[in-house]
Order: sequence, then structure tokens, then C-alpha cells
Amino acid sequence: MNFSSPNLLTVAVNNTLTPFTLPCGQIVRPVGPMYPSGYFRQELIFDFFNYAGIHRSVCLLSLPEPHVTGLLLHPEVVTRLDGPAVGNVWYVVESSANNSGFAAANVSCAVKIFDKDGTIVFESGSSCTGTADLDSPRLWWPIGSESQEVGHMYQLEVILLVDSHVVDIYRQSFGLRSVKVEADGLYINDKLFYFCGFGKHEDFHVFGRGFNLPLMVKDFSLMAWTGANSFRTSHYPYAEEVMEYADQHGVVVIDESPAVGLHEFPNETLKHHQRVMEELVDRDYLHPSVVMWSVANEPKSTDRQAEYYFRTVFDHVRKLDPSRPVTFVIGGSNASLDRAAQFADIICLNHYYGWYTDTGVLNLVSPQLMYDVKTWRDRFQKPVIMTEYGADTIAGLHTSPSFVFSEEYQVELMAEYFTAFDQLRAAGILAGEMVWNFADFMTDQQVNRVWGNRKGIFTRERQPKAGAHVVRQRYHSLASRDSHNSSELRNLAPEHLYQVISVV
Repeated sequence: MNFSSPNLLTVAVNNTLTPFTLPCGQIVRPVGPMYPSGYFRQELIFDFFNYAGIHRSVCLLSLPEPHVTGLLLHPEVVTRLDGPAVGNVWYVVESSANNSGFAAANVSCAVKIFDKDGTIVFESGSSCTGTADLDSPRLWWPIGSESQEVGHMYQLEVILLVDSHVVDIYRQSFGLRSVKVEADGLYINDKLFYFCGFGKHEDFHVFGRGFNLPLMVKDFSLMAWTGANSFRTSHYPYAEEVMEYADQHGVVVIDESPAVGLHEFPNETLKHHQRVMEELVDRDYLHPSVVMWSVANEPKSTDRQAEYYFRTVFDHVRKLDPSRPVTFVIGGSNASLDRAAQFADIICLNHYYGWYTDTGVLNLVSPQLMYDVKTWRDRFQKPVIMTEYGADTIAGLHTSPSFVFSEEYQVELMAEYFTAFDQLRAAGILAGEMVWNFADFMTDQQVNRVWGNRKGIFTRERQPKAGAHVVRQRYHSLASRDSHNSSELRNLAPEHLYQVISVV
């Protein structure tokens, strides 16, 4: 680095996909008189556009010497038999001091923990390792939690000192909450949580997958408008700013790896998959909004090799983070043949009854869905989340009676799913429902994709379709139903909900 003149930093980016990358793809090289010499094409094994380039913010850090090089932080809620729970925060501060010729005796750390209001709740004078016990901790609660503080975050501050002189300051946010899975679903702070949310994509018609702060705020505002409490980072890790915003606003996240399109399971891919999960857990471990890891989306999990592959991946993730449940998202499989669902803590299903199967036949949607979900439950005895369902919908296309691709068809199809969801939830089987998709998004060019995937309840420009009002009515009504103090929750809901369907 030359501080007295301009510096040029060059980064090479390659978006070529192979069977050994995540996500997966392949390079096809057709030959013959119909193709020029050397012709090839990139084929994708997934349904979203393969953008290239640097999508996220780039930060260049100028660090002092010595400086903080790492912070190991493990927050947990400890239940006591003789009293209320306490917050236990274990920390280890790593620095470059020892590598810079400084004697260990001359290096110290002043550690403080602040609550959301800036009040110091813990202070340690010299040690770079320690444990903070927080009595009566302010827990992180998800949005919609009745009479609870939503999205509370603590901040740990490390001041690195050499010979009593401050040389570096590092701050890290974290939250305190517990997560566990029981037969009827996922519990946050010992309270049953029902997922009302979306599968999403980082995608916009102007700048593709490039990160944009105003768009992030817009998307979270629209999710709040619908009454949603969660989303899945389909099908890759999202920007760090998104995760921080979810923390602060109490939005629950299923954090998914880029392992989409897994149809083969070579050892090279397995090793890469393990490294990817290490990077994901390392980056997002301290986000309380992340309640579950998803290791893959719609792999060929009926394949014989999938059993060893996913046993290895699941075991690896649980060693990295024993505090969270682990899952993967199932599509194109069935309960009797699947070889990977046995390792998941929660069964996550993608199903498109009335769309990809028995297209247009709405009266089959509810009974088929009921049968299939119960089949998965009967075999694996685990709660089920419907992580994808929906129909492509062209905004402004109206038909009477409803017809595929019309706004009316999307609305009526959702109503059939809601009927099944209510019965499955009442039976203690269903742990959540997540619409596919939050907004329309770009795909590669296909004859069954009209300028992208149109299953969003919002357009790619974030304008609502009729389905957005239906989902809004559904999610706010579920929040009112779940409240022990219904009048309090109803005060949070809009005065006028678009009454397209009835919710009992």
C-alpha cells in the first residue's frame, strides 16, 4: 500500500458454474454443423439468474499495530431451577500483539457490554478472556411477540491496550435468546413460534443482485406491511446489512447456503460444501435472528449417495454450532424414498400442487397437500414447514373464471393452501408457511419463464398484486389468533384488511 499516491486494486471475478461449485451448473459444448467451432453454453441447475460481479459493499480497513484480529463470542441463555434465566456471554479476544514483539504481560483488554439503551451491564478491567453473567437479561424476541421487547441487541466493546495505552477498539453486537425444536415446532425463548414469511431473492430490475440500502428498507417495510415475521435466504447467504437489519427489527431468518442444484455428490463437492458452511456459520453465528441453518435447497435427496453426503454435512454443521437446529429444503422427493430428511431437525417442503402438478385443478390442492405433509410427518415424526408454494402470476392479468397466470388464480390457489395449513397446524404438524416468492425475480431464458419467475406477490418493482393483500390478511389474522390478548395484537394490525378470503 502506497499512502503517498493512488493505488490500483484489481479483483478478478468468475461466475462459471460446474458440478463442483455451489450453486451447481455445467458447461455444455455442442458440436456439429449447427454450431460454430468452440461454441459452449453455461447451463444452470436452478431457477434464478446467474449474475456476475461483486454484489456487496467493499470495505478497506486501515488497522493499527497491534490490533484486534479476532473475537470469539458465545452468548447463551442459561435456565436455572432456583430462579430466572441468566445471560451467559463467554469471550476470547485475539490480537496481533504477540506477533508484533509485545510481551504478553504488557497486553490487556478492557471489555464492556452495553444494552440497547447504552447502559453498561458488564465491565472487566484487564483480561482478554472471560465470562459475563447477565442477571435478568433482556432477551431478543421476534416481531409479533406479545408484551415482549422486539429485537433487543447488546453490544460488546473491546479496548485493546499495550502498556496501558489504547491501541485499538472493536465492537460487536449480539443478542440473547434460546432456540429449540419440539414435536409441534420451533420454540424461541420457550415460546412456540409459527413461521409466517417468504422465500426471497436478492434481485431488482435496475441493478440485479447488487446490494442497495433503500431497497433493503423497502423490502423489510413491505414484509412488515404483510404481517410477516420471517424469511429464508433462498438460495444463498444474504448481505451482512440484511442480517443486521433483521436482528434489529426482530425478523426471524432461516439462513441458507448456496448449495442449490445438487444432483451429484462427489467428494470434491462435499469438501467444498463443508468449507462453505464453515464460512456461513462463522459469519452469521452471532445473529439472533438466525434460528436455523439450511444446508441445501432441493437436492436430489433420493440418490443413494445423498445419505452419506448429507450425514457428513449435517454432522459438520452441528459441530460448528450445536445451539441451532439444522435443516435442508426438500423438493422433488417423497417421504418413502428420501435419504437425507432423517438428518434434519425440521422437515422443510417445497410443493406446487395446482401449478407444476395437476395444473389448474384447484380442488385437488388441499387434499393432496394434506396427504403429502402427513406422510412426511408419519415417517420422520418431525414438525414441517411449507417453505415454498405458489403460482406464477402476471400483474394486471385478470380472468373470470380464474385461469393460470392470472391474479385471480394466485388468490384462489392460496386459499386452498390456507385451508390445508389450518388443519395441519391444528393437528400439531405444521410449524410454518412461507410464500414463494416475496417478489418476482429474474431467471435465465426459458419458454416457461416470461421475463423471469413471476411467483412473487409483489412485482419485481415492488408493486403489490392481489395476492399481496390476501397474504396480508392471512398473516395479520394469524397473529390475532395466536395472541393471548387478541385485542392488543389487533391494535397492531391495519384497520382495513382486504377481505378476499375468510379466515376462521
